[in-house]
Amino acid sequence: MSTSMLYHIFKVPGVQYVSTEYYGKNQVFHAVVHPNYLRCPDCNSTNVIKSGSNNRTFVTLPVGLRKTELSVEVPRLECKDCGSIKQVELPFADEKKHYTRSL
Repeated sequence: MSTSMLYHIFKVPGVQYVSTEYYGKNQVFHAVVHPNYLRCPDCNSTNVIKSGSNNRTFVTLPVGLRKTELSVEVPRLECKDCGSIKQVELPFADEKKHYTRSL
């Protein structure tokens, strides 16, 4: 698996592949947000600093008979320009949803 495969097969832009974990008939792809996507969700500024992170798991398209999940470490950013502290917006999933848009 690679970052390119996550982008082209699962339609998941903005993440870098880290590892794969298999358990039973399930598989989990672990990834982190790409540095180019670290922007303030309010003012779109790149003048931000990381202020912690949270792991989010998304259900995505299955591969054969295997249930597939994507676990992403989503950083919380503090904007130096507008002062807001929020998580990065993910281009492949809506807020408070536990599945990708491609699903």
